[in-house]
Amino acid sequence: MQATFTPICLGIGLAALLDDPAGYRRAAALLASTAALPVIAVAIACLIVLAPPDIAGAPRLGFQLLSTALIGAVVLRPTAPMVRVLEGRVVARVGVVSYGMYLYHLLALHIAAPAVGRAVGPSEPVIFLFTAVLAYGLAEISFKLMEQPILRASRRFVAPGNRAAAALSAEA
Repeated sequence: MQATFTPICLGIGLAALLDDPAGYRRAAALLASTAALPVIAVAIACLIVLAPPDIAGAPRLGFQLLSTALIGAVVLRPTAPMVRVLEGRVVARVGVVSYGMYLYHLLALHIAAPAVGRAVGPSEPVIFLFTAVLAYGLAEISFKLMEQPILRASRRFVAPGNRAAAALSAEA
């Protein structure tokens, strides 16, 4: 069974590490160099190319650890060229609807795999692409029909002076 708790825990661990001054210094020493981002990106690319079709176990953990390191390197070097890519409109929009993509990706996969299999045969890259596009579409629909109305309605419950909560509900 595939589980998503490991990357969530790694993200929490990274946030805790960067929140602690000593942890921040240690992480910065390792991840804030100009070489860190490209080296991590190349390592991820190599893992993607060389990993077996079933990435259970060590390959998955390696990808998750490298992804966490990549996020840490981006946070620690906000002026790096890769940051401009991550701040682009497409990536930013995926970030807005990413929770829906997380919720709907398995549904999208269960639709994509048999549809792609019937149309072009068992092609993992095509299944991945179709799943990603379908999950994004479902997430956009969910965002517009469910999340935005809930966020708008939540404005009624924001305490006066709570700027953070007001800003979150204003994004809806």
